Amino acid sequence: MIERLAVLLVALAAMLWATDALFRAPLLRHLGGTPLLQATQLVTMEHIVLTIACLPIIWAAWREIRGLRAAQWRAIVAIGVGA
Repeated sequence: MIERLAVLLVALAAMLWATDALFRAPLLRHLGGTPLLQATQLVTMEHIVLTIACLPIIWAAWREIRGLRAAQWRAIVAIGVGA
């Protein structure tokens, strides 16, 4: 079950990433000489939204997450840092 859900979540993330350009350019556009949002503000808000969106998934899979081995945690950290 979790494998199918993982594939769907990756597809959803790819679709959301594709819409990024639609929102980022207008938010960073200069209005009257000052940007509507600074780049760091926008990235921080994106991370907050993604964290909130992932919390129900983490909650549902908490039992599996607790059972991860050290090698699996290293892979998660490598993916997170590499991204």
